[in-house]
Amino acid sequence: MKTENSENLPLEHIVKSGRDFLHYKFIIRNTFAEPAKLKPVKSSDSWNDQESPTYNLDNHSIENIVETVNRLGIPATIDISFKPISSSYTPSPIRIDVFPVAIELNKDDIKFVNEYIYSQREDYARELADSLRAQGVDIDALVAQKIEIIKEQIRRTIIWEYLVEKRLLSKNEMTQNKLKWIEGLNIIDDHYDLRKIAASDIEVKELSRIIPDEYSGTFFSDSVYVEAIEKFSRELQTLRNQTGLDTVFALKTPGKHVMGLQVGHTPEEIERIVRFDKLLAESEISQSQFETIIERYKRVVPRPPQQKPPTKPGDQNPSQPIFE
Repeated sequence: MKTENSENLPLEHIVKSGRDFLHYKFIIRNTFAEPAKLKPVKSSDSWNDQESPTYNLDNHSIENIVETVNRLGIPATIDISFKPISSSYTPSPIRIDVFPVAIELNKDDIKFVNEYIYSQREDYARELADSLRAQGVDIDALVAQKIEIIKEQIRRTIIWEYLVEKRLLSKNEMTQNKLKWIEGLNIIDDHYDLRKIAASDIEVKELSRIIPDEYSGTFFSDSVYVEAIEKFSRELQTLRNQTGLDTVFALKTPGKHVMGLQVGHTPEEIERIVRFDKLLAESEISQSQFETIIERYKRVVPRPPQQKPPTKPGDQNPSQPIFE
């Protein structure tokens, strides 16, 4: 079912397409607003004193989406598009598919995924979450973690494009305006000062370049990419601490990954960033898998409730009370 979402749809938006799923569409306008300063009075995606759309994404919307997904047990698609003014650069649209965390924990189990898709029970995810809670799994902590991962996934997808363009050292006015506009988005500017990244410090590489040599020319699973990013995050932070270099990497395929935006200065800080980079990589690399699962999920139409045949006079129907 195709949906045409207005910009003012409520956050909880259920779409009927055989089965219920959640569809959120956010439009980020490329406005005439001045790029934000280090402590912005007005971000570059706000206009006429209206609240910044990326501020909402960063402070309200993603929380509401992830919490709704897990409360209802229904998967969601988040679509973020950029609506430019004339003669403006248009960043690429972003799509993120979100499942209840109880489902995501089992996403690599093909038998489980098929059972979930064909269960035709909308309470499947809720019941699984309750079962995991009873086993001691902290579902609420996983939900909170997922919220932060999705926010950073959006952030780094936008920053990835920024780094690729900035590295080209283009003097084109449209490109320069684009860079300034991205620098001033609330969701970026409230966390990173991209102005400090020099074009000469940006490296753009295929993700395969950091894969260990023993996997060269062989088939390997997505977990190998995740492990490589985990190792690379640790090595890059250590190198930057030792040398004073400011190198930031834009890695691609599968997914888009930015490494070097954060650098820890103690072993504990480094490992905290490594763990988050690993979780972020898992989410980003899993997106094509999530997209396939949600499209299969939507195609399976639940059966209508089976109705019991009418009873004959004198038959005892245990579902009805018996009156003396």
